[in-house]
Amino acid sequence: MTPPTARPGPGVAARWALTAAALALAGCSGTVGTEGGDGDVSSTTEAVEPISVATDGSVELAWEALTEAAYWALEAGDDGEFWYLHTNEPDGLFSIEAYTSGFGTGWSGELGTYPVGCSRAGTGICLHMVVPGAEPNLPSDFAASGLVTFVRLDAEGYELVLQDIVFGNGLAIPGPVRLAG
Repeated sequence: MTPPTARPGPGVAARWALTAAALALAGCSGTVGTEGGDGDVSSTTEAVEPISVATDGSVELAWEALTEAAYWALEAGDDGEFWYLHTNEPDGLFSIEAYTSGFGTGWSGELGTYPVGCSRAGTGICLHMVVPGAEPNLPSDFAASGLVTFVRLDAEGYELVLQDIVFGNGLAIPGPVRLAG
């Protein structure tokens, strides 16, 4: 005689889904399976990190997964006035300093698409990034290249699109990636 096979009841899938949602809200990384009535894994929910390196080596920015709102302001510094956007993540940093005056000659604050060029002769659009697990990290990367489209820039918010960004250490954000807040 064969013993009966235990089968999960109908509430198991709902409990797995709630567990996956709770882990995602808590910021846990990893994969949680949801089981159907026959015990097979039918889908997964993976916690998303705000800044990570994908299996193909590209950098993934998941703006919607930030644990804190990104800092956004028009600042005045020694090199002139600049729009300053940076994350406040405990692990990882992404930052844009877009100078409207004093540093860089190719951009002065207009909306549109401009090349990244972190120099006095360039646009004055500078990208900085620290990615967990990536070596070497680039807290200041004057060799970054690519395009930034400024859709909105004002005291109340921003909308930018990154395209074909390549950092000095070879990490890339292929894009397009939309950042808004």
